[in-house]
Amino acid sequence: MLAHPFGTVPAGFSKDGKVGIFESNSILRAVARLGDYGIGLYGRDVLESSRVDSFLDSILVFSREAQEYLLAMDNMTPYQHERMAAAFEFFSAGIEQTLQHSRFLVGERITLADIAFACDFSQFLRERLMQNRLDPIDLNCVSQEAETKYPKTFDYLQNLSRHKVFAKYLGDYNAHIWR
Repeated sequence: MLAHPFGTVPAGFSKDGKVGIFESNSILRAVARLGDYGIGLYGRDVLESSRVDSFLDSILVFSREAQEYLLAMDNMTPYQHERMAAAFEFFSAGIEQTLQHSRFLVGERITLADIAFACDFSQFLRERLMQNRLDPIDLNCVSQEAETKYPKTFDYLQNLSRHKVFAKYLGDYNAHIWR
């Protein structure tokens, strides 16, 4: 328990098992720090690394709301739906604003911020496969009209999903979005 006081997943451990790393974004950061800095996954300098951290923190806040929302799908309340709608609007507007001026979230290459975005945003968009659970309470998916409101965000996700490395791991996970 000392190595990982919360006992949650995901988790990673040092070779001797004495040091635990928990929370997905912390694990991402650790892996990037162990890798080749020339690749730039964690940014190419201190400012880019800090900007990556900023996006990872924002993504974590969004994904926590998304997890609560998705897990409550069978017992959804209007309050939970409104809360997720507000979180989605706030997050998507920030991503859209960033993409007005940049090809990626940070710098000119894919970073941890892009990886976390693709994973967490894709996971949230699974809500579209659960519309039938919202029908009985006359609610629609939060992201129902989002491609129109946030076109750069959805183009960005689609481009990332087609990238050879993302495609290798995401496969057809996002196919339902572009049907």
